Amino acid sequence: MRLANFLPPFVLALLVACGGGGGGGTNPPPPGPVNSVTLDRSTATMRIGEPAATFTATARDANNTTLSGKTVTWSVSQAGIVNITPNGASVSVTAAALGTTDLIATVEQKTGKATITVTNQSFPGSASVTVNNNLFDPNNVDIALNGTVTWTWASSPTDHNVTFGSGPATVSNISQRSSGSDSRTFSVAGTYPYQCTLHPGMNGTVVVH
Repeated sequence: MRLANFLPPFVLALLVACGGGGGGGTNPPPPGPVNSVTLDRSTATMRIGEPAATFTATARDANNTTLSGKTVTWSVSQAGIVNITPNGASVSVTAAALGTTDLIATVEQKTGKATITVTNQSFPGSASVTVNNNLFDPNNVDIALNGTVTWTWASSPTDHNVTFGSGPATVSNISQRSSGSDSRTFSVAGTYPYQCTLHPGMNGTVVVH
């Protein structure tokens, strides 16, 4: 005969409440509170009439774990310098007047910012980036249209690559290496993010004006 026929009702209720008859499982702990907010670029230089630039905010907890699904509020420290169009964790920015302003992302009272300068200066036709110590130095360069960027690997036992993400035009990647140099010429204006896919967090940006 079945065991349930011999158990009083209160015992059966206790077994059900405790999950005694099923597989059950442990839910993952909820994410911690936001500890920091960073933008994918800390500085940017823009000119009036250029295509919009996109900035993205990332919230992290005390363990430096990325927190997704958080509400990001965008603002600027000086009105009238740039126009912003928020889209969740990202924002499109266009230059409106000469000057400098901070673009601010706020998540649960924690803030991150990028300083944006709107200028009428001309931009150089070339830029150089050193690849070393899991860093691109500088990690953000501005060049004129049809300008060239050269990446130079400081001799080390560690390989790095240059892999381009979404941008206004396709740019061929640079395969992993530990020494030497390679260049790319940019014939379409806009922002070109890139990374070393071998080392998370090793990111850079080329802005073509």
